[in-house]
Amino acid sequence: MRVKDGSIFTLKEGVPEVFDYLKKTGNIVGIISDNRKGMVTDALKLFNMYKFVNLSAVSVKLWKGYCPKHTMIQMILEKNQFKSIPLKNVYWFDDKDYSQEAGLIKVNYVHVSKNTKISKIVENIINK
Repeated sequence: MRVKDGSIFTLKEGVPEVFDYLKKTGNIVGIISDNRKGMVTDALKLFNMYKFVNLSAVSVKLWKGYCPKHTMIQMILEKNQFKSIPLKNVYWFDDKDYSQEAGLIKVNYVHVSKNTKISKIVENIINK
């Protein structure tokens, strides 16, 4: 979650456990962000989350104005090592509503509000 001043980060409850679970069960964890790359990397390291992220599945770009996150996801999915992943198995989690953009690239979208229990969502996805 990005706090309004853009320099303070907090983790949503359950995120470290979810990242750990996803990696241990063979899932790929990636990051897309319109924050400065150094800030994202520093935050991942600060919260000991860097070890869970597949660096080939990272797109961190600072955009002026609207950030086309769906384009960032498409760029990751077009890499050879990810081309065989069915789009039905790709999940985009965000605290803003990008459901329309997710629909454009045909991936699953999960809106994570401040009250969302992320561990329950991931548990439901894995148990489908």
